[in-house]
Amino acid sequence: MKGYFTKRIVFALLSVFVISFIYFMLFAAIPGDPAMNEVMHYRGLVSDEEFNELYAQARQRLGLDLPLMQRYARWLSSTLKGDIGYSTYYKQNALDVIKTPLLTTLLLNGTAFIIAISSSIPLGIYFARIKGSALDTLSQVIFMVIYSLPSFILGLLLLYVFSVKLMLLPMSASGGIAGYIIPVSVLALSSIATLQKYIRASVFDTMGEQYIKTARGKGLKESRVFFLHAWPNARIPSVTVIINQAVRIFGGSLIVENLFLINGLGRLFYTSLMNQDWELAVAASMLYAVAALIGGFCADWMYGKLDPRVRLSGGDAFGNS
Repeated sequence: MKGYFTKRIVFALLSVFVISFIYFMLFAAIPGDPAMNEVMHYRGLVSDEEFNELYAQARQRLGLDLPLMQRYARWLSSTLKGDIGYSTYYKQNALDVIKTPLLTTLLLNGTAFIIAISSSIPLGIYFARIKGSALDTLSQVIFMVIYSLPSFILGLLLLYVFSVKLMLLPMSASGGIAGYIIPVSVLALSSIATLQKYIRASVFDTMGEQYIKTARGKGLKESRVFFLHAWPNARIPSVTVIINQAVRIFGGSLIVENLFLINGLGRLFYTSLMNQDWELAVAASMLYAVAALIGGFCADWMYGKLDPRVRLSGGDAFGNS
């Protein structure tokens, strides 16, 4: 167990380092001059010499006068000390800018994920039991359509129905708590369409196993057969999908937040790109990357907890050295 977690932590740290390097170089290569954006409002208010001096000071303060690799080393050193960068647009440390949008995104995604999980498990179990029926076929077609629609198309459809035609809900999150109903629904519906499909397939396959037939042959009630024998095994393959779906919701909120004008991490990332606020953009991007790595770690850990055949003591997750 200790050796496994040590390997995973080392792997995660190396992954974060590589991802941070790619992100930093990518955003640095995008055309634009953050230093010029910072001092542009002084143009015409001061002399050309003073403006050039302010511009040079801004470039020095932002490290833009340094070679690219040296700029990355400087940024990485500051990040390891807890300083994840400076926002040239908000004129604040990136950490202070990110705190509130991050909390908003976590609440938005957390609510959607709880709804998705609490709905997907009973739906998947129910449709597995009636697989092949007219209701099952119709439901799977509907869920396939929902899954296939991009989140912004699904959001626009819900807006048209509930905000434009029925006038029941606000058009954006600025309408208070009611304004979050459609964004949460968009994220939850997309996840439900995915999760119930995997849970349905897993439950159906498990119910056909020999040990299930043996349990039934012993005269056990169907409810005991399912909850004592089928579900503990059917849930194992679904764990990875469920946790990965949580990460997918986190990333998908970028589009939803911009569509519904929600002041979350996704919208902050978009505005930072539009304003050429590169250090803030890198910081926001890294949060998405870290969330994905944590999700993968949790999926492996949960798989090991649920399946006694999995050993986390060495080599890979299955005990192979």
